[in-house]
Amino acid sequence: MKNTLLLKYLIISLISIVYMSILCPISISANESFKNIGIQNGLAHTDANCVAQDSTGLIWIGTNSGLQNFDGYQLQTIDYYPSNQKIYESHNRITALECSKNRLWVGSDSGLTCLDLNTHLYVPYTIAEGDPTIFNQRILRLSIDNANHHLWIRVENQLYVAKIEEATNTLYLLEWDNNSNLSTYWTQQKPVIYEGKAWITTDKALIQLAIINQKVHIKRRYQLEDLLRQKTEISSLYASEGYLYLRSSQGCFRLPFSDNDLNTSDLSYIDFHQTNPNIPNNTIATFCVGKDGTLWCGYFGGIFEVRQPFTEHRTINQYLENNRNINFSRTRISSLFIDKFNNLWISTIDRGLYYRSLTSAPFQYLPNEKFQEIGFAKE
Repeated sequence: MKNTLLLKYLIISLISIVYMSILCPISISANESFKNIGIQNGLAHTDANCVAQDSTGLIWIGTNSGLQNFDGYQLQTIDYYPSNQKIYESHNRITALECSKNRLWVGSDSGLTCLDLNTHLYVPYTIAEGDPTIFNQRILRLSIDNANHHLWIRVENQLYVAKIEEATNTLYLLEWDNNSNLSTYWTQQKPVIYEGKAWITTDKALIQLAIINQKVHIKRRYQLEDLLRQKTEISSLYASEGYLYLRSSQGCFRLPFSDNDLNTSDLSYIDFHQTNPNIPNNTIATFCVGKDGTLWCGYFGGIFEVRQPFTEHRTINQYLENNRNINFSRTRISSLFIDKFNNLWISTIDRGLYYRSLTSAPFQYLPNEKFQEIGFAKE
């Protein structure tokens, strides 16, 4: 009898989900709380800087005291130095992580290192026909194009692109076409990779970069003021589900991709403060975009979620609030990352790492009394 009732309510629930998704296609999370991983749980430092995920689903965390991984149950610390060797703190301050097929590329305050994802040991790599010390400097950002085996490496005044050959642990640095490396004038944001092209901005332009005949080309250049129809600076970029997102201090722009280019006539924009006055006028920080188009934005007061951002039904919810005054804020958001299992990971300065599922609960539309009727309790 209970099985028959359960089947009945499962069918009703599925119909309800379809019905509600048509009428109210909003992003509803499985829970409204975040779990925290801090030094009390074994995190190496209060400052978590970056997160990546390898092909097995393992989460990698870069902190100010080295590299760790998390399997959902416990943390494991990966030591770079042998126990009898002096530890240089700058090498432990990890700033960027990216996974290729069998390698984890680790950027730190003192350079670029490589970890074998099969053995979880650091391994040396070779720079073919180049200065072997070129990456013995602070790595600001890493981006990877696994489809084409390209690693984009942002240092203080340059942007390098390398072809990865994992079989020999070799990086082949690519030249710039006509020596047109204008990266000195580019922002220090992370290059965004979409279908083999990289996107990055200067203070006045959006640039599309392409690899053609093993050379880096500046393929297209858009003046930001003309493209966005207002004068603004872009703090970060994100590409997802056929769109390029550009975050400014006041809001976020969205442009669809079209034939490896942008459809510049179809521009959408949301002003965060106008949508929710609790959001300050200026919120320059990192952000990411969920599969359903929800924006997750960091700022000095915590993070905020923007549901249905480019519709008239847009709403903003705030989380992890500490102090909206930047001079007294304790928690700063270092990075936001959505993994392959649809979990959101938030790296913070001072409070470690937060995470939560973004997947909708399967029985969220089924009333609690129906569960009780068949002998179950809905959490």
